[in-house]
Amino acid sequence: MKNKKPIFIHAWGRSGTTYLWNVFRRCDGYYTYYEPFHLEFLRLRSPDSFLKKESNNLTKRVNHPSISAPYFAEYTYFIEDIKKAFRKEFPDDLYFLSPDTECNELKTYIELLIRKAKGRPVFKFVRSLFRSRWVRSNFDGIHIFLFRNPRDTWESTILTLDAALEIFLILNSPSKPKYLNKLLPVAGINEFHNPDIVLEMSNLHRRAIRLPLEKHYFIFYILWCISYIENCRNSDIIIDIDKLSESESYRNSILEQLNLYDIKGLSFHDCNIRKGIFDNAQLEF
Repeated sequence: MKNKKPIFIHAWGRSGTTYLWNVFRRCDGYYTYYEPFHLEFLRLRSPDSFLKKESNNLTKRVNHPSISAPYFAEYTYFIEDIKKAFRKEFPDDLYFLSPDTECNELKTYIELLIRKAKGRPVFKFVRSLFRSRWVRSNFDGIHIFLFRNPRDTWESTILTLDAALEIFLILNSPSKPKYLNKLLPVAGINEFHNPDIVLEMSNLHRRAIRLPLEKHYFIFYILWCISYIENCRNSDIIIDIDKLSESESYRNSILEQLNLYDIKGLSFHDCNIRKGIFDNAQLEF
């Protein structure tokens, strides 16, 4: 590939991100990073313990595509460098960043990943939607916004505790814009910050399990809409995973767009994300 610019994928979790990441991973010439802001990086001990956390059982449980190697395999050969560079603030405390914000430690971490990539780096983010403009202003790359319809995204989100808890971590972020403070009483939380992410998540979890589903969806939908507007305005390529699953002509049009940025060799022939069928009660909800 002549163009070695890194590729940044921005999306909500449960939006087909693992599928798109795996599409890149199975092609020669790309070096694919799975969720560089994952909370798991705060619990690193050794490459072996890191890899053992991933299994086919997890892949099946969360309805991910079959993968040829553990999720975080690309990181393991320089795991000691990551342990030194990663910070507790990366996943959620710095969830909201404006393009002109100075954040040298985060920039250094992403530069490390770019430098260590054994191919054209591809970043699969699920915690970057509200800092994608910051990434764009700091790195010369190609930015892909991947989205799934909000109902199915949310329905899939509430099936896993970590994903369902994410909106509380977002609202708890000290970097969030002031207008989002209006959602704190809806969520029934006050900001709670602690150097220990386990204590922080435990505090938020107690509130999360008491929140009615309609309020959870209300908050999620607001965040989804804001992120949709933000990233449609600032991305080079926008991919609707629902259309990618349904339409061959749409797949071909996306491949043509990718080709303009020298992103080649991909195939979406097996894209088949679940589309919800809702009964009357769900439609009323």
